[in-house]
Amino acid sequence: MDPEEVIKELTDKLTAATKSAQDLAAKLTDTASAEDVATIGAELKSLKAVIAQYEAEKLAAEQAAEIKRLRADFDTVINARSERKHQYHVPNVNTGAAPDEPLAVKLWKARRGDSAARQQMHDIATKAYSGTIAGLKALSEGTNSAGGFLVPPQYLQDSIALLRRANAPMLDVINMVHGVSSNLIYIPTQTGISTVAWTAENATKTSSDEVFGQIAVNIYTLAGIAKISNQLLEDSAPAVDQMVRNDLGRGLNIEMDRAVINGSGTGQPTGILNTAGITTTVASAQTAAAIFDDIFAALGRFQATYFGQPDYILMAPRTYTKLLTAKDTAGRYLAQSSLIGNQGLVTDANPSGAIGGGMATFAGIRLVIDPNMPIAQTVGANTNRSSIVLGASQEIMGFMRDEIRMDVSSEAGTSFESNQTWFRGECRMGFTAARLTAATQIIGDVGP
Repeated sequence: MDPEEVIKELTDKLTAATKSAQDLAAKLTDTASAEDVATIGAELKSLKAVIAQYEAEKLAAEQAAEIKRLRADFDTVINARSERKHQYHVPNVNTGAAPDEPLAVKLWKARRGDSAARQQMHDIATKAYSGTIAGLKALSEGTNSAGGFLVPPQYLQDSIALLRRANAPMLDVINMVHGVSSNLIYIPTQTGISTVAWTAENATKTSSDEVFGQIAVNIYTLAGIAKISNQLLEDSAPAVDQMVRNDLGRGLNIEMDRAVINGSGTGQPTGILNTAGITTTVASAQTAAAIFDDIFAALGRFQATYFGQPDYILMAPRTYTKLLTAKDTAGRYLAQSSLIGNQGLVTDANPSGAIGGGMATFAGIRLVIDPNMPIAQTVGANTNRSSIVLGASQEIMGFMRDEIRMDVSSEAGTSFESNQTWFRGECRMGFTAARLTAATQIIGDVGP
């Protein structure tokens, strides 16, 4: 029978016995005969014994009920911590001997002031006894047939592995004009030059009219939005908002760099490779030696038309690697003197082995290795082609109408109802390589 039901039944019996004793005691009057007194006394004595027995049984039932409640509480705690089922018995913490009674009984006794039970609970809580004494299997990270302890993963958010992105080296090369205040820029150009001639005495001097034109440069808007949950913003460490700002900024710079090189001119600036009037020469062959010859030939054409020296040579990393690894028939690197012309020895003070902060050069001209240079162009029947550009940086111009800025809102669009914060990166810029097309030479159809 359930302890609660036993307690109720015993309570009812004790109430009845008490009532009977009270009734008998009421009969003990001054007029009662000696025989009645003896009979009533014997009955009261018997009832006293019955009441004492019921009290003992009730106490035992109450203890059983308390043990049941404690066991239920203990089960709740254990089940909340683990799905494993354990026997709730306490081994001897010193000898590992078999348990003498359930843990719930020890808990109940300790709560009732039993000093021995309290001591044992203290020993269980603090004594570093072995898994063998505890009757448990050895624990290991994870779960398996030999027992296990689930170790929650640790997130090293301050060591987040950010995705690598292409850089934007051409933005450091072009002649960038800041502080533009319009969405359309006109660049005056001289399209006709004066002429001179040797003139005889008293003869009419040669005259000519200067002719000017203009190049229109449109300003375009470049923007991107990143949406982040507010919970992520609140809980991230380090703060994810700075990472998002940095990432948007890098994305804007990379796209501007790409447009400078290969912009289509539709909704974006016209890049160097798509600028009308720039001389483009198809690579003579796909060997590294032929490409070396093509670069030197382009240098000659540049000097013959621009009447100056280029200050940058732009190529894709794939082309740079091809030139660096080219060897002659004796296994010697072809680029030993030309491609790394002014580089020095690797030392502690010069760990890159380069002069000028690690700048690679070709025949003394700055090399710009840009991953935004396309390598999947189609030239006639050839695919996967790239280009090499030689130029004078002062003649290719960028115009910043609005510098890169970051706007943040938790109310724009659907961000409020979605509990998000939106980050918007934006800038406005234009670019042209048409100011003096003679200042740029392109070698096209460069294969892998």
